[in-house]
Amino acid sequence: MADNEITQVDTFVDQLAKGNNAEAGDAFKSALRDKVGDALDTSRKEYASSLFQSAANVMTGEVNAEDHSDPKPEIASPIGQNATEDEVKQAFNQATPGNTGE
Repeated sequence: MADNEITQVDTFVDQLAKGNNAEAGDAFKSALRDKVGDALDTSRKEYASSLFQSAANVMTGEVNAEDHSDPKPEIASPIGQNATEDEVKQAFNQATPGNTGE
């Protein structure tokens, strides 16, 4: 614990012992505010450090991109522009489930 935290805890306990609940509440709020503020500052520093490290990795080309999780879909071969009517019907029937062909 830092000296400031010990002082705030001592103040809190002393005020409670004296029966000064309002002053004890203020001391408690002050200690809690300082503790939360310190934690937020630490988190900000860690986040900024990781953010700038990521940017540095991008600039130096040290980024390892992750593979895509989904495979590429298969693409059917297209019908030529000079397809006959039968070729078009056959392709349509293959692409349409439940179609009997007529």
